[in-house]
Amino acid sequence: MRVGCGLLNNANLRIKLPPCMVEIERDALIEFVFPLDLLKDPVAQWAQLEGRAILCPLNRETLELNNIIMDRLPTREKVYTGFTTPVSDETTVDVGLQNNAADVNYENLSRLTPPGIPEHNLRVKVGAVMMIITNISLEEGLCNGTRVQIMELFTHIIRCRILTGTHRGNTHDLHVARFLFGGDSRAPHEGLLRCERIQFPLRPGSVMTINKAQGQTLSHVGILLDRSQCFAHGQLYVALSRVRQAENIKVCTKRPDRLVKNIVMTDLLDPVDLEPQTAAGTTISDDPFPHQPPADNELSINHEHTTRPSPSLSTPTTRTSRQSSASPVTLNLAQGVTRDLLRKLVVVKGDITNQHVFIVVNATNSKLEKGSGVDDAIHRACSFELTLLRLELQDHLEAFNGALPAGTVVVTPAYGDLRDHIEYIAHAVAPVALGSTPTTDDIAALKNCYSNALDHLLATEIPPERPQPRTIV
Repeated sequence: MRVGCGLLNNANLRIKLPPCMVEIERDALIEFVFPLDLLKDPVAQWAQLEGRAILCPLNRETLELNNIIMDRLPTREKVYTGFTTPVSDETTVDVGLQNNAADVNYENLSRLTPPGIPEHNLRVKVGAVMMIITNISLEEGLCNGTRVQIMELFTHIIRCRILTGTHRGNTHDLHVARFLFGGDSRAPHEGLLRCERIQFPLRPGSVMTINKAQGQTLSHVGILLDRSQCFAHGQLYVALSRVRQAENIKVCTKRPDRLVKNIVMTDLLDPVDLEPQTAAGTTISDDPFPHQPPADNELSINHEHTTRPSPSLSTPTTRTSRQSSASPVTLNLAQGVTRDLLRKLVVVKGDITNQHVFIVVNATNSKLEKGSGVDDAIHRACSFELTLLRLELQDHLEAFNGALPAGTVVVTPAYGDLRDHIEYIAHAVAPVALGSTPTTDDIAALKNCYSNALDHLLATEIPPERPQPRTIV
């Protein structure tokens, strides 16, 4: 989100990419997204190809890279030659066409490939990833932007398999279609004459423009920024947010400082998004004592329509105030739990990664792998620095031969967007007791998870620099 709001931009509207995300050469970028082993048998490995794409700011770059990737396919090839000719505009006088018809160079018309128009000479290979560029059948999933894989090539038909959407895996036969372009003074790059092209409604889909990729979720993405830069509002954010994990994206740039352009028109954004998150006032549900303090052995919670100042040690939240008509609830407290202790606790509903706290405890598995729920939210909040977090966790994992015992706590700094308001992450290896009664060892391990995390909190002062992580057993 900080990329989309321009909060990471320098004075020249550029942001600096981490070294692990940068490739210098185009061939390395192509190899990252489309390894040669994957292209040897693309039809059999279509499930691995469907979520891979290279994104470019400009249309002409997509044509160049698509040809390079097409050359690497060892499958059968066929070139379909379209029919491109000038046509008269029924809404205007044909004087322009009559005056220029004698000067028309049909070879030049065949070279024009505006956005949204198929190439005059459409090069296709079996197994190649292509993109449908017009709406054919909404019911069958053949829509503009649908990615397909070529299955068979015939003289007048191309058989393909859908790679995206609810119709994924279905095969269809495609026929030629009619496309109009040119003749618009506002788009002189399309030509001064109104033209039509009869061709299959396909363009190579391994490489596409950033604008065309908007709204898609991909598994592996390469962004080509070695010759051109993002030129429109939010383009870089759209490109970087196509994947869920930072290690599955690479950016090709030859700049040694790793700076890329990030155009953000702040006038279009909500002013709240342009300011660092501040501690909002606590809500009614955040206050553990909305009424007079109860006795030490019970806690009565009743949400009224009035607010009280929050306890000094409560966790600030970003949720807005709301009213609730929930009925009173009485909780039986464990031995040793007192009113003073409860004043230090607060129940927060919502995303824990939005809280302004010193340390957050995260229940994880023995292999420190990403899970669901809170663990998934923390990994997503680490965003572009997720690789650095995983490298630190891997170091601790190797020290325990690949599996940490329950009750172990690995403490690391926060990364990415998470470190804006959280200093540390305590990765607590929790016991697994799904579907069964927790044993005495499970309860002891769970207690160690939080006691070890609290021990670290008590022993650590907020330093001027982020300290090295450590493991508590």
